[in-house]
Amino acid sequence: DVLSLGVVPGVQVGEVYQNITLPGTGDSCDLVLYNVVELEPFIAPITNSIGGDTMSQVEVKANGTIEGEMRVNITFVRSGIAARRFLGFDVPSSLPKLEAPLRSPVGWIDTTFLDKDMRIARAPGDNVFVLVRVTT
Repeated sequence: DVLSLGVVPGVQVGEVYQNITLPGTGDSCDLVLYNVVELEPFIAPITNSIGGDTMSQVEVKANGTIEGEMRVNITFVRSGIAARRFLGFDVPSSLPKLEAPLRSPVGWIDTTFLDKDMRIARAPGDNVFVLVRVTT
């Protein structure tokens, strides 16, 4: 839960985004979803101006199965955290990230509005998500 990351002592939440890809050969799902949250140390405004930015990423991988026109059933697969930058230097991707399998918690998300730039979705617990497409 992104909101719970905001109360972790010593860190602040940066960018939050989702990447959706098609599954690989042999996967039994329709979509693979990656929810990503960037975390910075609480003193980032000071350290960024002195020595460059420091950032880690929390990533949650989920498999999605399309059900009807609006609903995607979701099975969460794993979560992990990895350092991405330290004092302005990229951290090599060859360094292992801390990963933990998830015991297949399931959920769903209904898309209630979709166009080429925005998606509004609802999930259990009265959660509403507004996602804006960013192209790089």
